[in-house]
Formats: sequence, C-alpha cells, structure tokens
Amino acid sequence: MSKDTTKIGLDIGNGFVKLVWDGEPLCYYNTVKEVTNEKLNNMLMYSPYPTFGYEGKKYQIGFPGTQGSGGISTKRYGEPEFKREALFAIAQIVNEPNQQITIITGVPAYHIDSDYIIEELKKNLQGKHEVYVDERRVTFTIESVHVLSQGIAAMITRCFDWDPKRKEVYQLVSDEFLMKQYLIQEHGWGTTEMFVIDLSEGGVLMKDTNPTGMKDVTAITKDLISHKYPQLRIGDVYTSLYKLDADLRTGVLDLGSRKVPVQDIVKQVQMQYANEFKLWARNSRFKLENYYRIILSGGGGSALNAAFTEVYKPSVVECMVDSQLANAKGYKIWGEQNLNA
Repeated sequence: MSKDTTKIGLDIGNGFVKLVWDGEPLCYYNTVKEVTNEKLNNMLMYSPYPTFGYEGKKYQIGFPGTQGSGGISTKRYGEPEFKREALFAIAQIVNEPNQQITIITGVPAYHIDSDYIIEELKKNLQGKHEVYVDERRVTFTIESVHVLSQGIAAMITRCFDWDPKRKEVYQLVSDEFLMKQYLIQEHGWGTTEMFVIDLSEGGVLMKDTNPTGMKDVTAITKDLISHKYPQLRIGDVYTSLYKLDADLRTGVLDLGSRKVPVQDIVKQVQMQYANEFKLWARNSRFKLENYYRIILSGGGGSALNAAFTEVYKPSVVECMVDSQLANAKGYKIWGEQNLNA
C-alpha cells in the first residue's frame, strides 16, 4: 500500500451508504436510479446529490423511492449494482487525479465467514475506475479492500477514535473497560446483527442475524396508523418506507395541510418489537444478563433506544453516539491503526 493512499471506512448497508474519511462523512439512502429519459435531465438540478456518469450511463442517488442492492444474497457483493454504489460514494471524496484508495468495509454476521463472498467483494471493487460527478471526470484506483466483522467495527468506534490533524488513534475508555464482555446489537434497515465481543478473548465469541430490521418496524407502524386513521390515506402519502421512517422518528406525520401526532403508536410498536426481539435473543442463546453492556448500533439503534432500555435492564443498555455511522467510523479507525506501516 502506497504512503499517500486515502483510507476510507465504507458501509454499504441495506438502507444507507455511509463513508467516513478525513473530511465530512457521507450518509444517504442506498438507492441508485438510472436516468433513462432525457426529459428528466432538466430536473436533475433539484437533487441534493451529484449526478453520476459511469460506463456511458447516467445515474442519480439518494432518492427514497428507488432501489439499491440491499438484501441478504451471497451474490450481492459481486454484482454491478453494488459496485456502482461503492464507486459513486468514493467519487464524491476524490480530489486529485488517479487518487489511490484503500477501502475498509464489512459484511453481516451471516456473510463474514465466507471466503467466497469476501473475494468476490474485493474482485468487484479493486482496480482503476473512472466516474463523472456532475460532468467532472474523476479517476481513482482502489488499491486494496479489507473486510471486517461489523461487530468489531462498532466496538472499535466505542473504544477508540481517530484524530486526522494529529494523525493518531487514541483510546476513549479505560483498560478495564476493554476487558469486559459486550453485546453489540446493530439495528439495520433490513436485518439486525448480534455480536458478542470480548477483546480480551480475541474478538467475536458469538454472532447471529435476526431477519427483521427497521423496515419491518416501519411497515407495522404504517399498518397500525392506516387502521386507526383510514381517512389519512397514508399509503398514498408515504409510498416510500424510508420517508415514513424519517417522519416517525419525529413522532409526527407531515401531511402538508396538517400534522398528525403518532407518538403513541410508534411507542406501542417499538415496545412490542423490543419484547419479541428479547425472546428471540434468549432463544438464540444470547445470555442477556451476562454482558457488561448491551450496545445499540446501526441506524435503528437511536430510534429503538428507549424501547430496549425499558425492556432490557436499563443500567446495561447504551446507544452509540451517531449510531448510523458507527461501523463506517470503526472501519476507518481500524485502517489508520493497522495499515500505516
């Protein structure tokens, strides 16, 4: 790895793309749509994100009603959709021709032990690339790709940080804190990842994936609101669960001419979900009473924090600061700590 390579933490999740580097982090909906109708070109200026040109086609990102590569398929990481999502994120932070890039990323619990998946991911992304960002030609080379466990990345973020000005990683917690056993509970859009972490024992002791995520919580909430307030026709207003999720976090639906408080329904669904999730965790052999901390991470961690604090023992539950970026930040810190030789 060359000395002047740019190390980035990249998390291409089911719901959002997150990228952490030495500048302002990126976080937006993991959705890509091809612009196939030239008449739409006049509307591109209204997008908050750049327009991308790649291999002769034009794309836009970050629209909540479109589709990304998210899913649990083992083939996802070798697909062109996944590659475009990664390249479009990286192209936004490239600031010089032929910039050298090192990616540190991760995969879910059910994929981390597959050598095939990791090799497909690396093969798909490594090499020289050319992307147009709002008509500006951007070139870069992905020198290498390093793949970590998502749980380890979140734990790194909890315990360490990176100072880009001083170019050093520093410890946030006591040595005693590092010797305890933790449960990382990462609430993503499509799934929830569980990792038992003990750094004194070498890292991940146990892991599992619950096939539900924030999209399921949001869909159930949508159904209950529709049943209670059929006159609102929220199915017509909220055609995208992404947009509904964002509004539900405020506890108020913005219907234009009126605002409808739905905090009670949101809390009802979240409490029901947390109780059912606790039962699943116990049945999956997670000994919830044994962990020094149960750390909530992922984009859903902050939304579900109050419910899990009430359902679990409150004294052991904590939510990561900026939980949505926790993995990407952990990847970046790991890279700076281990790839500077």
